[in-house]
Amino acid sequence: MAQYTPYFAFFAPRTYEPGRLFLRYQILHMVEVFKTDVASSATARQLITAIVQELNGCRANFDLEDCDRILRVCRETGPVDAEAVIALMRRYGYTAQVLEDTVIPTFTP
Repeated sequence: MAQYTPYFAFFAPRTYEPGRLFLRYQILHMVEVFKTDVASSATARQLITAIVQELNGCRANFDLEDCDRILRVCRETGPVDAEAVIALMRRYGYTAQVLEDTVIPTFTP
């Protein structure tokens, strides 16, 4: 049977075979998504640097092409402190609002 190496292979020391999945580590990435009023990529880079430096264990990126000018903040361990992100944005003169998750239930017959 053919052996496949999944994209998460660097987390799992074994290989992936169709029908069998070997994972030794549970990987959790908590992501919080914000609507912002950031318009320029230079400002976005400055804010990303501030988030990484001030909020330990967080990574961030912006999607300025989206109509909501999305900010995604990711933390590998534990939840993202949304209030701290909003306060940081406010200190730099920008606003951020948490975008709530919308879960659409699906039914399988």
